[in-house]
Amino acid sequence: MYAKLTLRMDKKIIDKVRRISHKKGKLITQMLFEYFQKEGIFKTNEDYEETPIVKKLTSIIKARLKTKMPFTQIILQTLLTKIAS
Repeated sequence: MYAKLTLRMDKKIIDKVRRISHKKGKLITQMLFEYFQKEGIFKTNEDYEETPIVKKLTSIIKARLKTKMPFTQIILQTLLTKIAS
């Protein structure tokens, strides 16, 4: 979920940050996000290890998506296969 954040700081700092973001071709929000990641302030999806069940479900879904089946049908077929075994 995203929320808006308003920061108040010296106009010179704001102008400098805007120039830097323009040179880098990035939004200020993106630069802040990358800074927080670098500093370890929060974890991203890459920071978490996949559990065995997540790995299994991921492989099932990838295999089923190749068949172009609707997602609901993939889930039902997977559940029925699991129940039958």
